[in-house]
Amino acid sequence: MKDKKVNLFIVGAAKSGTTSLHSILNEHSEIFMCPIKEPHFFSKDIDPLLFRDEYKRSNKFDIKKYLKNKPLPKKHISFVRDKAVYFELFREVLNEKFIGEASPSYLYSEIAAKEIYNYNKNAKIIIILRNPIERLISHYKMDISSGRQNEKNILRGVLEDYNKKSKGWGINNLYIELSQYKKQIKRYLDLFKPESILLLNFDDLKNNENMIFEEIKKFLKLTEIKSFKIKKSNVTQIPKNSIIKFILKKWKQVKLFRMPNFLKKIILKTFFEKPSIHIDNDFYEKIAEILKEDLIFYNSSFPNK
Repeated sequence: MKDKKVNLFIVGAAKSGTTSLHSILNEHSEIFMCPIKEPHFFSKDIDPLLFRDEYKRSNKFDIKKYLKNKPLPKKHISFVRDKAVYFELFREVLNEKFIGEASPSYLYSEIAAKEIYNYNKNAKIIIILRNPIERLISHYKMDISSGRQNEKNILRGVLEDYNKKSKGWGINNLYIELSQYKKQIKRYLDLFKPESILLLNFDDLKNNENMIFEEIKKFLKLTEIKSFKIKKSNVTQIPKNSIIKFILKKWKQVKLFRMPNFLKKIILKTFFEKPSIHIDNDFYEKIAEILKEDLIFYNSSFPNK
């Protein structure tokens, strides 16, 4: 990459469509997206050494072995802390107009905005938001699916996580904290020019993808964006029973999401289901009170949603 800098960042929010946005941008000939979708390099206040054991195991990755590949294969996540390694991820950049990556921790991190600004104050920032409570519910279901959460009563589980003394990315689940958009986005607004920040809505990505294509095209001044059907990313599914769960756990060679689409659909429909959670009558009222300022911010940012 030498004289070029990363100049396009999707910074979050988590469970709001960052993977789909990465896919959209990766399709464009004028854009090079990092082969590791989430390198998390600029969220330097997040220390992988402090991650809970389960999170460490799920994100275990030999970066040196990975860099020996030519070309670099697609991977979802890593926590890159070495500067030379980070820039090596972009070694296949040619003459693309934009060089980008998508790390949702950059919205949560208290210093990522400043780190990105110090690195490239002319960078373009894309932020995609989902209704704060809907984001939280989606996040909770994902954790139920992955085994990071066992409490089926979502209010009890969310408040227990929120009241933990030891908190942080990879330390606890941050259901509330990752929906606190107002203070997080302010960090970017305080540093970057308004024309350098694009705020998108998850509902538009889901229901009106052509609008998203046009907004990105205008924001980045691209000649065109290839129209294609956005694939659903990170769809939350769990095994239908304990026997299937046991088999999948033991049969580690199973790579469900590398299977042909037709076979994957059959397996998901036959053996998997969406996770069920219990929502108390007062769940929305209690969570809305905690996220009051963030709901106001979200609703004022997208008044028609």
